[in-house]
Amino acid sequence: MSKIFFTRSFVIYFFFSQILIILSNTSLILHQINQPPLSVYPLVNTEWTHDFYLYLSVVTQGKSGSWLYSETYTSEPTKPGFFLFYYILVGKMAALFNLWPPVAYHLARIISLEFFILLVYLLCYQILGQRLAILGAGLSLFTGLSPLPLFKETLNLQFYPAGYPWWMSFDTLERLNGFPHHIFGQAILLLTVIAVIHFVRTQKWRFAICSAFLSLIGGLLFPPILGPLVVCLSLGLIIYSLPIIRKLFWDKWKLIAGILLIIAASSAAYLMVIWQQHQGFPWNQWASNELIRWNTNEPNFNYSLFFFFGILPVIVFPTVIKSVFSRRFEDYLILFWAIYPFMLLPFATTLGLPKIRLLQEAPVVPLGILAGASIGRIIPKTSGNIFRLVIIVAVITFGLPSIITIFQERLSTLPLFVSGHHFHIPRPTYNAIKYMEDNLKPYSLILSEQMMGNIIPAFIPVKTYVGHFTHTINFYQKEQLTRSFFAQTMKESEAKKLLVDNNISYVYQGENERLINNILLKYSFLEKIYEKDEIILYKVL
Repeated sequence: MSKIFFTRSFVIYFFFSQILIILSNTSLILHQINQPPLSVYPLVNTEWTHDFYLYLSVVTQGKSGSWLYSETYTSEPTKPGFFLFYYILVGKMAALFNLWPPVAYHLARIISLEFFILLVYLLCYQILGQRLAILGAGLSLFTGLSPLPLFKETLNLQFYPAGYPWWMSFDTLERLNGFPHHIFGQAILLLTVIAVIHFVRTQKWRFAICSAFLSLIGGLLFPPILGPLVVCLSLGLIIYSLPIIRKLFWDKWKLIAGILLIIAASSAAYLMVIWQQHQGFPWNQWASNELIRWNTNEPNFNYSLFFFFGILPVIVFPTVIKSVFSRRFEDYLILFWAIYPFMLLPFATTLGLPKIRLLQEAPVVPLGILAGASIGRIIPKTSGNIFRLVIIVAVITFGLPSIITIFQERLSTLPLFVSGHHFHIPRPTYNAIKYMEDNLKPYSLILSEQMMGNIIPAFIPVKTYVGHFTHTINFYQKEQLTRSFFAQTMKESEAKKLLVDNNISYVYQGENERLINNILLKYSFLEKIYEKDEIILYKVL
């Protein structure tokens, strides 16, 4: 198998994939180059900075010794859970090599990304063979969105990032710049499919057991991959096992038993995910918020989905027809995986499934495989290699305008973040965070404005009163109470009650807090323990 990665086709594929990775990290590189003086750049590579710092906070927990994620952005007691365990493991790597959490985060992202890229090619090689592997892998990796005018939403830089439609995050370059646990989960899905196909072809139990193990672990690390595993394997097995298609049903008992084992492992992981969601905040709020966000507040989601994969759905049609009548289990698996988002879309709300999750299991990969088969096997039989080349160029050209436009829009937003805490933390602010790391007890509770409440736990193992709109109980109510506290419009007794009732031990007053009221806090129950460069940390007496 190692010879696969020394072929000319793979070298070409790998070379251009690395160019894509570099382009996808252009914003990260330019932010580093244009870092303002007297600031710290925590390597933020997404406009959804609240989630970026959330994941850093989990890395920090793992680095500090935790094995399960405990909520850091709310004052109420919550139950630890295995969600986001990927970042706990990244934290263990950070502890082992003494890495800064942002460095560990991006190191894990790059490793996951390279792993994903290798597995895309390996899966295409396994299904399409050596000659067509580069075709399927290239289409899987390089295919962009349809031309942007086909979408109902438009880009609106004035309201960045809220003015950016959701589907921008699934463009060619943006897929490679995604959150690392998404990329790693998709890589595990690819590896599981590879193992499943090995089992189907060899009937060796070790591949079935390996597939079952991967589906269980991968599903716990990134639950969206469980959908195609449970649904597509089940549908594939049903079609494959119909007596009208497979007369020798009982002769295939080993294959059927192995696939059922994999389905059982995936289902077990799914049940564990459901159990975790019923363990209270924040797990239950994730599910409800995502259903509202994606199934209610995005009225054009269904429409946009049909332009999501560029021209690939048109090209795959000949291979879809061929797969239906192929009587091969692996063909059924790839086919159902490719159409999985479209199959479940009408039933997503009924099933309690956020629609966005239908697109987080790398559906462009099976579509790329089917498209590669259509171009490389079916079209040449009637039209020759010249027409095949024309089709390949057409696919790239069809998606290229959207890739270029989105890339340019991303770069045009850089001036919006030449300063500011979320992208570039002022050095005095970061020095105060380092002081807290050295002097505060682990998981002390801190009151600050919500932006700093989001940032501080990303670097040190503490909790904040308000810091993330999904991970803070009663976020908007707490945000208003926080503003009243720093504006000093509360009575002293009310302010003290706020701190005591929420077990708050420290109050942070920095640049953002001074924007609420640029005067020192005069509450008698606060004692200054740190004051430097207009950053003050108070201890609650």
